[in-house]
Amino acid sequence: MALSPFGPSPAYELLPLPILGYDAATASKESPMRPSTTFRPLPGASSRALLSVLSTSLDYLTRTPSSQSEDSDSDADTALEAEVHAHSISRAIVEGGEPRAARALVLYEEAISSGVRPTNEMVLPILKALCSATPREPTDKDITSALDFFRRFLDNLGPGKLPAIELYNVLLRALTSAQNITKYHPIATSLVEDIQRRNIPMDARTTTSTVIMLMHRAPTFGAAYSVYGLLCRSAKSKFELDEEGYMAVLSALCRLAENEGHTISCKAYIFFLEQLGVAAMKLQNAKLQTRVQLVGVIKAICQFIAVDPSIQPDVTLWNQLMVTWSRAGCPQDTFQVWERLLVSRQYNHASVSIILDECASVEAVPVAADILAKLRLSGFRLNLDNWKSWLECLCRAGKIDEGLRVLCLEMTAKGMQPDVETAEIVLKFAQRYKQSVKARRQISRFLPHVWQQLPISSRTDTRP
Repeated sequence: MALSPFGPSPAYELLPLPILGYDAATASKESPMRPSTTFRPLPGASSRALLSVLSTSLDYLTRTPSSQSEDSDSDADTALEAEVHAHSISRAIVEGGEPRAARALVLYEEAISSGVRPTNEMVLPILKALCSATPREPTDKDITSALDFFRRFLDNLGPGKLPAIELYNVLLRALTSAQNITKYHPIATSLVEDIQRRNIPMDARTTTSTVIMLMHRAPTFGAAYSVYGLLCRSAKSKFELDEEGYMAVLSALCRLAENEGHTISCKAYIFFLEQLGVAAMKLQNAKLQTRVQLVGVIKAICQFIAVDPSIQPDVTLWNQLMVTWSRAGCPQDTFQVWERLLVSRQYNHASVSIILDECASVEAVPVAADILAKLRLSGFRLNLDNWKSWLECLCRAGKIDEGLRVLCLEMTAKGMQPDVETAEIVLKFAQRYKQSVKARRQISRFLPHVWQQLPISSRTDTRP
């Protein structure tokens, strides 16, 4: 089985990530972000494990025999076997010996040879032992052994089964603590890609730790910058950061940039704002508290921009900030950014379309009209996209007559020829407000060349 996580690659300094503990009772009391470094024998551990096995066996035996198929018998037996083997492997690790994982590996291979499907519980203690064979950082031999073992585990994993995120955490911690960053960073990155490919769940806290861990040990600032994109920006990625996560990642990126003598460019801020805009679209129907947290993140980035002396925000950054505020459902903040651009004359055609689209979304026709009046006084000439945004603003608010006047008369008078898409904007809303007949009649009269290019459905629709 070909597995991308095991090609040539680099390393990082990990923040602790959640790792499964040896004893469930103890693990529940520990912080989820506190890594477990050894499996310690606990009082009564053997008795609890035996009781667990007996309890499972009793549950199985008390089922109605007639309701059990041979397949379910076999599945239950296999599950019991796997649990027993997992317990034996954990005990072998606890009891130690040199090398630590040797006895556990023998038990594991015996179990696989007997037909038992490997489980995450069987693999985790071995993987941890292989990756922490000495108090020092893992050697190349340790890491190679761990990766080979993990690959064999994936090859033997039962259909429909997923490796636990804790297994990846162990490997990522080992890779990012190794000395050879250039070699192991690509391997760490490919492990993250494998997590995504398999759709293994990762919560916001673990995502944050993973991103920061990989960034801290990236061989270059560029490699660190790409980590966030890999985990959270990819179209296929299901990993998301919460408010604290975004700010932690942004702060880490700033520190890394400063350490290498870089400054955070407008591009970096645009990068984060784009992703916040995407998140805002996904959270439109989310709980109020979640949306409030998102707004808090956007405001925090605005503060970063305001106090960062090394950055001179350009029009692209301001435009993206308007888009992000708009998607977050904050029109007042969008208008405030526009006012700043208007006063400084730091706007372009994209800026105008963005603010007119915002006016359309909240049906603020008077605000849009005022914006256009100020632009005309400044000598700014609208392009075709700006006219389309203005038409949509008018027609969405039900002002079809005004929209037809702009389309059929004003655009041509101002030197802008309407196209088919422009006419269809008016026709779409005219139908919504039951004014289709009037709209088609006026377009065919004043814009015959556009009328002939319209789809037949737009020209012959008999609905009012």
